Amino acid sequence: MSSTSQLIFVNSADRTSGTAEDFYVNLVDINNDFEDTSLSIQELMLPFSNYPINSNNNNIALSGISGSWNINLTPSNYTPTTFITEFVSKVGTTGSLGITSGITGAYNTATSRFSFGTIDGTDFSITPTIYNGKYLGLSAGTHNSVNHVITSDKNVILSGALQVKVLTDLQIYSTNTRDNNRNVLCSVYPDCQYGDIITKNLSNFTQIKMSSPFIGLTRFYLVDELYSPIDLNGLDWSITLIRTDYNRN
Repeated sequence: MSSTSQLIFVNSADRTSGTAEDFYVNLVDINNDFEDTSLSIQELMLPFSNYPINSNNNNIALSGISGSWNINLTPSNYTPTTFITEFVSKVGTTGSLGITSGITGAYNTATSRFSFGTIDGTDFSITPTIYNGKYLGLSAGTHNSVNHVITSDKNVILSGALQVKVLTDLQIYSTNTRDNNRNVLCSVYPDCQYGDIITKNLSNFTQIKMSSPFIGLTRFYLVDELYSPIDLNGLDWSITLIRTDYNRN
């Protein structure tokens, strides 16, 4: 069996269309005479620059005695203290819930949970989405205040993406029997500080079998563990692939 290997350098800065987080690039075949094809990832360089609270998850639905509205938190990195300040300021200045004197917030370091309450005793509710529930510490569904206080029912996660998944429309097999890999090329853990580069090399990945050998205009895009889009705040990223074609002649 003979084989031919091809290095494929993909950089979001060289995209044909799209954004750094979701783009198309044209990949060119060097070999059209093969019977089997596989991919491996030689290197991935990804800036850890996405805000935990961003334009994809900063909208929070609240309701009270006088109606309901959505508040938009400012995209940023937050500590529990700065998050409380932001949340309280947005609710306090909006004023359409019938809350006349604003709300207060507290963070319990022993349980890693928030508590928010109204100063004037107005009851209210918060309905998180799948994307913002983790930083509020709230499970899915509407949460109603008890004695005008809502307390997180889960631990608060303000660190942002627990995983970064690289998705693609390359024809690759899944490892499960339904071939239902949701187009995941690889998944990595941000094992560095904010502002650093997530770097992985060949030893972090295994070979990927392709279900179709043909390449061309190809999409690459980034999501977190909940499949929420990731915003790199204007920075580019790159991945280097090794495509190996096998011919039994």
